[in-house]
Amino acid sequence: MVTTLTHTQITDERPPLMAKPGPAVQRTKRAERAMKEFQHGVELGEKNRYDEALLAFEAALNLYPDFPEARYNYGVALSNLGRYEQAQSSYEEVLKDYLDFPEAYLGKGIALARVGQHEDAVAALDGALQLRPDFAEAHFHRGVNLLRLRRNEDALKAFMSALASRDHYVEAQLGLGAVLARLGRFDEALIAFDQTLALRPDFPEAHFDRALLLLTTGNLDAADVEMEHLWIHCTVPQMHRDYARVLEQAARQLRKQGRKEETDQYRQKARRAWARSAKGMWKDREDITDQWLSDLRRGWEHRSVADSAS
Repeated sequence: MVTTLTHTQITDERPPLMAKPGPAVQRTKRAERAMKEFQHGVELGEKNRYDEALLAFEAALNLYPDFPEARYNYGVALSNLGRYEQAQSSYEEVLKDYLDFPEAYLGKGIALARVGQHEDAVAALDGALQLRPDFAEAHFHRGVNLLRLRRNEDALKAFMSALASRDHYVEAQLGLGAVLARLGRFDEALIAFDQTLALRPDFPEAHFDRALLLLTTGNLDAADVEMEHLWIHCTVPQMHRDYARVLEQAARQLRKQGRKEETDQYRQKARRAWARSAKGMWKDREDITDQWLSDLRRGWEHRSVADSAS
């Protein structure tokens, strides 16, 4: 074994928009206008136009303040715009008057996780599960936060509960693989990653996590196959950067053991990964950033290696 799974990635799902108002909204002319704004906001949110959706939900609340679904969706829009503390406040406003609103607990948990408050996120998600024990998304996000807290056995149970509550839950299947790998149950983790990719063949995080697992078990060639798939089908510069770091870590360990040939092999592949990270960023943006220059410098240490990134 040459490295550890320190860079394992799990996708975070977004909190879902609520598409319909609940019974709290009385049928008045003012409420009808609010519901039109609400539906307009939902349509905008489904198109990922969250800045405009935010204005629509705000208009709905100005017309009809006691509209919990609009306030919840307002929080979802804020969360998707990266305004997590404001999103958390919006969810808490909902929960002041409507304690039986599991989606608001879910949204609050996601917002807390995004600012690194994982213990508080777990507590919020526990609130969602008290109201709806089979809430698959709450189980999943609970697993993600427990994994980040290194409560691996608890995270395993959470991902298993998510999969029991929802069929073909791809993100939870990926989480299951990640926690099994963290627990050293590599054969089971590989099966979980394979099942993830059977459900979603071009899932970047699954290919990346599978590559790290293969690298951890010393199967460099198979790990490279996964990274090659990522390079061809869905270039994600950060993944190639993380892969390069793991390869460099492995090369240092091999050097200490006096294994020169393998050290050189890992270093060469690390240079190619740095080059791919730099080239991937060049594809995605027109400006030249410090990170781009850093990756380019490391990847082009030897021209022959950089050329192999194409």
